[in-house]
Amino acid sequence: MDLLFSPTTKHFYSPKLGGIPKDATISVTFAERRALRDQCERENKIIDADENGYPIAVEPPPAPEPPAPTEQELAEQRISEIQQALTANDLASVRPLRAIFDAQKKAVAPDPQDEARLTELEEQAQTLRAELATLAAQLNTDAT
Repeated sequence: MDLLFSPTTKHFYSPKLGGIPKDATISVTFAERRALRDQCERENKIIDADENGYPIAVEPPPAPEPPAPTEQELAEQRISEIQQALTANDLASVRPLRAIFDAQKKAVAPDPQDEARLTELEEQAQTLRAELATLAAQLNTDAT
């Protein structure tokens, strides 16, 4: 006994089981269905109906675009980026800070480049911390 194909649901139905959609009038053999399913699996396609309602293998529709991130998600992402930047900033501060400390221990003037670099890193950190505080306040405001 053949199967019946519904162009609306794009499924195959056994006449023995009942519950068949009214438009399931296209008769398909088990071998035809198997060949079509094998083709779909092999070529990464899906079953659809042609203009006459017969089952065919077609390219699947493109995946939907992910939704745009919410303001909260963007703020949380930026907070994470800032925290990573602050960690990197702390790590970058170690070398000039150690050089300045060593110079002080030796009672010599520290290298002006080390002092300038440390000042630059601290200014960057202050800017990042200010942005972080603004974002945290924004998230707390949004949560209430």
